Amino acid sequence: MQQTEILMVLLSIPAELLEEIGLREMDVIQMGVSDGKLIIEKASREDYNYNCDGDCGRCPCSDTCEESEANEDA
Repeated sequence: MQQTEILMVLLSIPAELLEEIGLREMDVIQMGVSDGKLIIEKASREDYNYNCDGDCGRCPCSDTCEESEANEDA
């Protein structure tokens, strides 16, 4: 199976806009294009299926995951 490279671009977005939609650091986002507009929105848990790689420190689900290292002390 051949892998294709995904090209990425760094965009600066005013923090106020992110706060307005409730987007925080490490939240999962989804992106799309419609009518010539780039749409960036916060993804809900129902919108994505995250595959665990065992790195809880970088996981967007670490605060709610039943298997998270952060929840082992509870």
